[in-house]
Amino acid sequence: MKKLKIYCDGASRGNPGLSGIGYLILDPSGKLLREGSEFLGVATNNQAEYYAAIKALEDAIDLGAEEVELYTDSELLVKQLRGEYAVRDPKLKILKAKLLSLTSRLSRFEIKQVPREENVKADVLANLSVDEWMRRRGKVLEFSPEAAELAGEVVRAGGVILYPADTFYLIGCDPLNDEAVKRVHEIKRGSRKPYPILVDGVESALKLGIFDEYSLKLVYKFWPGPLTIIVGASKELKGSLALFEGDKVGLLMPSSFQALEIIRKSGGALIGTGANFAGRRAPRSFKEVDEELIGSVELAINGGRCPLRKASTVIEVRDRKIRVLREGQLSLQELKEYVDKLGLSLEI
Repeated sequence: MKKLKIYCDGASRGNPGLSGIGYLILDPSGKLLREGSEFLGVATNNQAEYYAAIKALEDAIDLGAEEVELYTDSELLVKQLRGEYAVRDPKLKILKAKLLSLTSRLSRFEIKQVPREENVKADVLANLSVDEWMRRRGKVLEFSPEAAELAGEVVRAGGVILYPADTFYLIGCDPLNDEAVKRVHEIKRGSRKPYPILVDGVESALKLGIFDEYSLKLVYKFWPGPLTIIVGASKELKGSLALFEGDKVGLLMPSSFQALEIIRKSGGALIGTGANFAGRRAPRSFKEVDEELIGSVELAINGGRCPLRKASTVIEVRDRKIRVLREGQLSLQELKEYVDKLGLSLEI
């Protein structure tokens, strides 16, 4: 009966962030039979730990294992697999089921927690997989459909990105993920201002904001383009850390193809606050972005220089009046001409 030992580990840069796994498979005498490492993409540290155990077990079974002792430094993995901790995360539930399915193919399986210093080789392999990916691709990518796809993966997994829009480079994350929004606050070093949310179209905006007849007409007229409209937050968005005072949200559909592609890949909505530390100017070109700020996000997309010179015009519709909160790229004259056709008044 073939007995094998496994040492495995997962690594995540950001949690969630760019992640990898590493593992070693040994015979009872300690002879190395196989080692492996693999880049996962964006995952949490807990997910990476599960993936490492799954991949290592698959390889051990491929080597003919009938009994396996698996060693990991993850207390969570050990106690969840033993049933001592509940598994509440839906993604971890799926991974646990996969892992248990593999263990059922063995006559004996035991999982043990070891100190991190006893699992160094597996940890090194996991981190090497991430390092290798970053050497080949880099943390900073030129804009491309593939880069937009990866940015979307980062956002959907709870990560933070830096990306180009109409006027400035922005920091973005999932507006419904409070942990990610908190990270944006931390990255900007003390900025507690509400954040605009960029959307890929009216359909996505309707999921986040409550629009009246005139608000809808305005966005259909000026989107995509430099108009941010303040509306009531939808039930789905209420309570978000990104909201304006009084549960209001500022929504914008940019005209930049690059921004729209990244937003689409991110699920249709993306926080859009300036890629600058609090009190400093937002950059209009990638070369103006602070390198320390780039180091604070999972992925940065270089899209060249942003095309527009002014920020968006910000408005709010209230009691048949259009209040202009900030004059920007969309001229007041152009806005007034359309407001007059609607029979509304413009307040500056």
